[in-house]
Amino acid sequence: MPAAGGGRRCRRRPPVPGSARPPRPLRPLRRRWGDRRTPRPNRSAYRLPQATAADRLVHGSARGVRRPGGPDPSGLPEAAARSRLPARPAAEGAGGLPDEGLRRQARRHRLRPGPVAAGVGGRACSLFESRPRRPRRPAAGSTPVAWSGHPPFVTNGPRPPPTRRATVSAVIPPVRRLVELTGKDLTVDEVVGVARGQARVTISDEALGRVRRARDVVDRVLASGEAVYGLNTGLGSFYRYRIPPEQLERFSFATVADQMSSYGRPLPTDVVRAMMVTRANGMAKAGVGVRRELIQLLLDLLNRDVHPVVREVGSVGQGDLSEMSDIGKVLIGIGRAEVGGKVLPGREALASVGLEPIALAPKEALGLISANGVTLGRGSLVLHDVADIVDWLQVSAALSLEGFAGNLSIIHPGAARLQPQIGLNAAAARLRELLDGSYLWEPGAARNLQDPLSFRCAPRVHGALYDALAYARSTLESELNAASDNPLVVVEEGTIISVGHFDVTGVTMAFDLLRLAIAHAVKVANERVQKLLWNHFSGLPSALAVEQGPTNGLKPMGRWCAALTAEARSLANPVSLDYGGQVAEGLEDHASMGPLSVRRTHSLGALTHRIIAYELIIAAQAVDMRGSGPLGQGTARAYEKVREHVPVLRDVAQWEPDVEGLVEAVAAGELGTLVATGAGSRRELSEHAGPGSLPEAALTELDESAAAHTYPGTASASGG
Repeated sequence: MPAAGGGRRCRRRPPVPGSARPPRPLRPLRRRWGDRRTPRPNRSAYRLPQATAADRLVHGSARGVRRPGGPDPSGLPEAAARSRLPARPAAEGAGGLPDEGLRRQARRHRLRPGPVAAGVGGRACSLFESRPRRPRRPAAGSTPVAWSGHPPFVTNGPRPPPTRRATVSAVIPPVRRLVELTGKDLTVDEVVGVARGQARVTISDEALGRVRRARDVVDRVLASGEAVYGLNTGLGSFYRYRIPPEQLERFSFATVADQMSSYGRPLPTDVVRAMMVTRANGMAKAGVGVRRELIQLLLDLLNRDVHPVVREVGSVGQGDLSEMSDIGKVLIGIGRAEVGGKVLPGREALASVGLEPIALAPKEALGLISANGVTLGRGSLVLHDVADIVDWLQVSAALSLEGFAGNLSIIHPGAARLQPQIGLNAAAARLRELLDGSYLWEPGAARNLQDPLSFRCAPRVHGALYDALAYARSTLESELNAASDNPLVVVEEGTIISVGHFDVTGVTMAFDLLRLAIAHAVKVANERVQKLLWNHFSGLPSALAVEQGPTNGLKPMGRWCAALTAEARSLANPVSLDYGGQVAEGLEDHASMGPLSVRRTHSLGALTHRIIAYELIIAAQAVDMRGSGPLGQGTARAYEKVREHVPVLRDVAQWEPDVEGLVEAVAAGELGTLVATGAGSRRELSEHAGPGSLPEAALTELDESAAAHTYPGTASASGG
């Protein structure tokens, strides 16, 4: 009797005499794999083996189920494409699995290595096949199969060169450069080097001497019995309560452990490392009054890759108490930390690298948590990323100029005499580098005497972004090397004073200004996109369609750019005035909102990656349709990167663009790396001078370079 809704045969229990309950069906009869009517399936098409710890660290989780011919729900292809790690070549004649864990899983699932198939992003992916019960003799002339760089998935395609998976040693380079903390000269680039380049960190002997003298001041004041905020009194509105000497150690522990208000997703590892190095440098300034043992333990965590788990949200910018306490908890043996790809309790994480928790001395708990680690640490990383974004906006604008056949008189060096602004001339100089060798330098190449303002004012808008970035960098680096603690130890006078140096309103306003500048650049990028799609302005078919029709062209992409521009406008709103709370019983009635400003700048940067990719796609299509001549040294490389992911639009029904792949290539820095091979790399963040005027020597150099090109759209008194 067939089962309801199924068709499979079931055995039924015999009815129980005198029972009103119907008999329950037994489990369906299972066909054995030896039955001829049931073919043995390819297990690899349904279940992926468990990834190793290194693979999970690099590529994320590798578990998932895939139906034959369907999409891979594990997300492995996308994760592999996002990985920036270079694949290392496999050993010649390597057979078997890359580690013992996968070998055991292969034996359990009766799998053997199959042919290597092409993966996403140029990476190789193994193909598992069911292993027969008897080993087969290899065919004559066959070659050994090498295993690939990440957990396998089923795919088809040509066989690429064999590769081997990246290991943890590839994530953390074995050779690290050294950053020495002095408390007075830490730069944004050095913070990035520690956070992302895994640089080792030490502290100078001079700074350690200041730290010891500052701690002596704290011990003398504590012994005198004088009431000092946070040293022997409560915090916030509880400052009026004195802490007995026998309870100071317990009070210090509770000050860190009681901070439980942070929430949200854990911050990335690079942000946590940036927070730790900025706090260590602030302690080296010696205004905190902590012991050298506490600073050394913080540096040991950095150098031994122990990364506390820190939640993203919880600070109003007057000292990131909740987030910094997540770091402090690990130092005292509680909380959680990531070590070698595993998240462990704080005490276990310390023990795994040979460290022990520290017992906090008076004032050290406040010195740990009363710091702007999120604002300064994450802000340093965001500024470094924005410096890349500025250059990529220049690249997309330059390619749009070639697709539009724009007028290059807008970057004439002679204009610097009358507009000697640093940002403007930096933007114009970079555009000249990117367009060097372009057909636009030829006489008569420009279609218009004057282009729309989104093209003509691009150097001005991008110059304002250069100036805003330089101002934010100088403001942030000044705060990185300042004593921002309260109370503050004045070593020279031997006193401890109450101040409000933890306020970072200046840094918050700098990031607010930076977001406004980015939003303006996004806005003119959107306008350039719309002009390229509009045949009245571009002189090309409407929506850049090869064949005119109701569904052809790139018109939907123009709508996407308009939507992103509206969102950028929302993210650009200043947040330095958003605080209206009355916390600590009205005592803390002002806040800078620095972490929120930095987080919104990060979100705006991620959005800008996408609109840059969209402008590049549309500009490349316009270049192909116009077919005017050679591209510039930098724009030609950008065009190559676009065509790696997005082919020329000829027929919408057969067009398969990898837009997300291009967005990820932009965000991962692949675009900038390729452009640098032709037009040089972008300027370092430290090379961005603040807003101001060019010196006379720089103006003289620009006058000399003005004669190197003939600029369309210019007129001379001689008529030349």
